Amino acid sequence: MDLSKLKRLLIERISEIEDEQIIKDIFELIKENTNEVREPSLLTDMEKEAIQKAERDIKNGDVISDKEAKREIENWL
Repeated sequence: MDLSKLKRLLIERISEIEDEQIIKDIFELIKENTNEVREPSLLTDMEKEAIQKAERDIKNGDVISDKEAKREIENWL
């Protein structure tokens, strides 16, 4: 199939999609593969909460060193 026919078929198939999330996903995929300047990605509420919790843990000193974390992982395995 030649490129122009493939493009036409792709446009036809996309125009038939009613699911907004699928359209957004396709758009993001296309943006990632072009030279277009990308907007910064937005964090979900869950991601924001995880970051806030991590910042609180750091502030409260509720952290362990990388070396200690690796040691704990080794003990779990």
